[in-house]
Parts: sequence; structure tokens; C-alpha cells
Amino acid sequence: MSLSPTLHQVCSSDFVHDDFMEAMSGKEPTFGSKSDWTDRAFSRFQLLMDLCRLANQTINATIDRFTMQFIVISNILSENDFNTQINVTLDQLYRSTVADFRFAVDIQRLFVQIDQPYTGKAMESNRYVTNLIIKRNMTYSVNNPQSSQVSFLFTEIYDGNLTLINCGCATNAHCQTSAFMYHDKNFAEDGVYIIPGIVEGCFVINSLLESTLQCLYPDSECFPILFGRVLEG
Repeated sequence: MSLSPTLHQVCSSDFVHDDFMEAMSGKEPTFGSKSDWTDRAFSRFQLLMDLCRLANQTINATIDRFTMQFIVISNILSENDFNTQINVTLDQLYRSTVADFRFAVDIQRLFVQIDQPYTGKAMESNRYVTNLIIKRNMTYSVNNPQSSQVSFLFTEIYDGNLTLINCGCATNAHCQTSAFMYHDKNFAEDGVYIIPGIVEGCFVINSLLESTLQCLYPDSECFPILFGRVLEG
């Protein structure tokens, strides 16, 4: 018996290849934009590639274990009974493979949500006003005490008008909004394009798993609009 799994179209596309990621890595960020999705597109596609590879590895490992097993029966089976038994076994194989993959993904989501990785110092500006900046004075050096202030910024969700949504990721890990990008690098607020099917959540993995990825299909209307901005340098 041989099994030939078929991966999702996105996981079989050029978006999960190193050549595409190399082209993405050369994109210049839209300076001054806090929420333009194209400035974070590289991390989204990197995670997409990693998840597709994880899925492929999970499937291959499961098939390898399955093909090494033996069927032990006490009586000879008819062809119909044999096919029925094989179908039941394959259904169990499918369900266990999906469960294994979801478990691996859920573990990653749990680690990120609990650990809240530090991604850099918080910066304030007159463009982004937030009340979720925590400031702490720190004293260091035993012989010559000096005080400095460190600011930490909780993850928040912004909409296309840069209006802070009343949802903080520290208290609600399921915060989300529609992803958007600006039509040009001047990031004028009247030139916002809402990207169909792409969600911005508290964490990269949440954003990806809650998105439909419909703009990754070449026959979609948003495909040329999205990648016209993503790949411009």
C-alpha cells in the first residue's frame, strides 16, 4: 500500500519557498507606519512556511509509522471486509495526524501567549497615544548608583485610522481586527486599503491562523493589489 498525501494549495505554492522569502527580505519598510500589514508581511510568510513544513513533516512521519505496521487477523477477510477495515484505519490515521499537528501548533500558541516575548523598547510619539505603556525606574551599579527608566509596551490592535481598539492583548489574547495597508508610502489615512481575508491579532500565529489567505490565490481580485505593495522596494 502506498499513500500520496496532497498538501493545501498555499503549502504547495511559491510563497513557502526560500526564493520568495529572499525577495521579501529586501523590501524596505514603510517608515513611520505602525500598522501597515506589508511592513510585517515577512514574519507572516516566514511563519506560513514553517507551518507548511511542520505539516509536511507530521504527515511524512505518520505515514512512515503507518506503513511499518502489520495487520494481524485470526480469520481470512473477504475483499469487502478488508476494504472496510482499511478505510476505518485510514480514517483513524487522518484524525490522529490532524490532532498531532494541532497539538504542536497549540503548544506554540500557548508558549507565545504566556511568555509574552519582549520585542523591543516601547516608543512614544504624538502619532500613537497609548495608556498601556508601563514605565519603571531602575537603579544599577553598587558603587555609583544611577537611575534609568525602562518602558514596556503591551501589544495593542490598531485599525486603519490608527484608532486604538479597546482591546489589550495582555488581558484578551483573542483581540483582532482586519489587516490593512496604505496605497502609498506616505501612509495617508484616506488611502487605507482593507486586505480581504487577512486578520491582525495579538500574535503572529493568531493572525495567520485566523486569516483565510484568499489574497494568496492569483485569481483573486486582491492578489495584484496586495503583492504590488508587498514586493515593491
